[in-house]
Amino acid sequence: MKETDKLTLQKMIKLYKGNDVDKESLAAYSMDRLKKCPFNADEKPRCVKCKIHCYDKPHQEQIIKVMRQTKIKFSLLHPLLTVRYFMRL
Repeated sequence: MKETDKLTLQKMIKLYKGNDVDKESLAAYSMDRLKKCPFNADEKPRCVKCKIHCYDKPHQEQIIKVMRQTKIKFSLLHPLLTVRYFMRL
């Protein structure tokens, strides 16, 4: 699942249209956080449901902003990734 998470994050960040987020920096930070995730791929929860919040506050706010703005467009452009993401509810 971590590979799906990486791909999902990369595509959402790429879709983001705001100028208030350094997309390259946020993508690099997000990939680093996924690499350091203590859960193995099969048991990794969605970040919003995780008990361990590994993002610092500024990056957490940025990724939330990106996800909120891009979720509908992402769902339309990448339906398979969307289904994979929500299968882990």
